[in-house]
This record gives sequence, C-alpha cells and structure tokens, in this order.
Amino acid sequence: MSSALKDLVRKTWLVLDSEVATFRARIIEVDNKEWGIVDVLWKKPLEPVTLREYVEFVAKMVVSFVLPYAKRLIISSRAPIWFFVPLCHSVGHEFNVVATFDPKVQGAVICISHEYGYDVGNIVKLPPEIIAEITQVKV
Repeated sequence: MSSALKDLVRKTWLVLDSEVATFRARIIEVDNKEWGIVDVLWKKPLEPVTLREYVEFVAKMVVSFVLPYAKRLIISSRAPIWFFVPLCHSVGHEFNVVATFDPKVQGAVICISHEYGYDVGNIVKLPPEIIAEITQVKV
C-alpha cells in the first residue's frame, strides 16, 4: 500500500463491501503503539456450514489491509464464538497481539499474545471516539 493509503487508513475507515459482509479496517494509536482494528458487519446470518468461507474472507482482508502497518490487531464483529476462535487462530501467527472488542469493558480483550507486556486477558482501553465508531453510537 502507498503511504497516501496508509495515511488515509489512519484517519478514517477503509471500507470494502461484499454480498456477505461489510469489512472496515483502520489503524489507530493506543498507548503510543499502532493497532489495526477491523470491524465486520454481517449482511447474512452466520451459519456453521459456511464458517470456513467467512473466516478465509476476513483473514484475507486483515492480512491485506492491516498487517502491512500494524502488528497488533483488534477484531470487532457481532458474531458467535465459533467464528472468533478459528479467525483468531488463523491470524494469530501473523500478529504479535490479537484482541477482540467487547463493549462491556470499553475495550478489547487480548486473546493471543507474542509480545511482552500484553498478556492474555488484559484489556486494551480504546478511545471513546473509536468505541462510538465501532458501536455506531453518538458520543
């Protein structure tokens, strides 16, 4: 990706639309470190029979649009646990840290970590404006 696209993804969401989902990616700074954040808005109900297809779709988007700029990832989606487990496993070796957004804790819970200082179960507190953008609630 060009530096112009990198700057754009730091300022706003990169949005890719498919018939299955809308995928949004952005680079944010938390505690002086860059994090990639992805938000998947599903257009169809998730079904176990198509789990592999869904995981591959999101993993490709994450690796293409986040990995070049951030080694820490936050995943946000209204999806069942059986979606998050294989997705985190699929991208867990590419990123130093993988966390999932939880609106109840106003941040992301670390699920996978290969980086000192980021332990599984720790919460990455997100800025209120990012939480509002993910949950689409006005601040």
